[in-house]
Amino acid sequence: MLPLITHKGLFKYTGLNYGVKTTPSIFQQLMDTMLTNVPGTVVYLDDILVVSRTDEEMFQRPENVMENLIDYGLKINIEKSDFLRNETHYLGFVVSEAGRSPDPDIDAEFKSVKLPDNVRQLQ
Repeated sequence: MLPLITHKGLFKYTGLNYGVKTTPSIFQQLMDTMLTNVPGTVVYLDDILVVSRTDEEMFQRPENVMENLIDYGLKINIEKSDFLRNETHYLGFVVSEAGRSPDPDIDAEFKSVKLPDNVRQLQ
């Protein structure tokens, strides 16, 4: 993908490179492909939400996700992971058994933004 031609030869990236418009969509497709066989997963780039209805699924599905990612050569930062939660914050929402609702912290930030008083402030 996107080889570089220089006076020293032809070079190609070994991974996805930054700055290319299509990089996020390519990465999203790869993540979707890697986790397509794990039910109950919702993937947005590198944020993975795993949902379950039973205790057995709650333990098995994250294990399946980690196995798939490792099989594809990806690393997992366990410190940034949350496991066995009844409620979590995901993409601006609070997700729980009851469904999803706007994250109150983000909602409060939006409400605290001062609205413009005139056209100049709006520009």
